[in-house]
Amino acid sequence: MKHWYDKESQGLLCEPDCVDEWLDLIWAIGFDHDGYHKAEDLKELIDELVDMSQNARKCLHEGKLFMDEEADRISFESAMEERNKDVGGSSNA
Repeated sequence: MKHWYDKESQGLLCEPDCVDEWLDLIWAIGFDHDGYHKAEDLKELIDELVDMSQNARKCLHEGKLFMDEEADRISFESAMEERNKDVGGSSNA
């Protein structure tokens, strides 16, 4: 996962960073799409799934098939440091 701190929401955000994570997210959305009853909602869902599949293909071309645990840890720690600087908290997670 890629992690970052969003100053506006003051929250830690993340998104998949490898093919496996993108495919898992696509599967999860497809499995639990019950809340979409209007055609416009389904069109938006399809657009979102297409964007996710394009991100998965980008990772595939970059050779990022599975999560890099070290990169994930570093990304998370960096986001936490940014958050702590912004909100004046401690450096512990």
